[in-house]
Amino acid sequence: MSTTGSCLCGNIRWECDPDAESGMHHHCHCSICRKAHGSPFVTFVGVGASDFRWLASEEALVRYRASPNSVYERTFCPRCGSAGPIHAAGRVYMPAGCLDGDPGVRPNRHIFSGSQHNPPWFPVTDGLEQFESFGGGSPPLPVVERHAPPGASAGAEAS
Repeated sequence: MSTTGSCLCGNIRWECDPDAESGMHHHCHCSICRKAHGSPFVTFVGVGASDFRWLASEEALVRYRASPNSVYERTFCPRCGSAGPIHAAGRVYMPAGCLDGDPGVRPNRHIFSGSQHNPPWFPVTDGLEQFESFGGGSPPLPVVERHAPPGASAGAEAS
C-alpha cells in the first residue's frame, strides 16, 4: 500500500510503501525528538530505503545533525519548518504526522520511554511495548540527552 507525505507548505513531498511485516511504526520519546517536534514524543513510520521515493524538492531540505556522534541528520523544510524524513542505516523514518493518508501500519512500540526520557507530565498508558533505548531488535542509535548550544558548556553526551 503506497502513501504520500509532505511538509506543511507542500514544497517537500515523498511517497513510500509501508509494510506491516518489515516496517516500523513507533513513538520516540528521546529528548532530541521532543525538542525537534515540540511534543512529548514523535511518531515515525520507517521503511527500507528502496520503499521510499522523493516526489519533489529533496534538494531544498535543510539538514541538522543533533550531535557530532549521531548516525543521522534531521531534515526540515526551510519554508515552513516541517520535519522531514530521516535516512539512517538503509532505512527512512518519516514523521507520521506528515503523511497524507493512512500508512496501513500502526505504532508497535515506544522507544526511549524510560523515566529519564519521558516527561513526567505525559505518562505512557497505551499498553504498547516500551524500550529504554531504540529497542525491538533495531540497530542501536546514539542517545543524546542534551545538546549544548554553541559556546555553552559541554552537555551533549552520546552513548
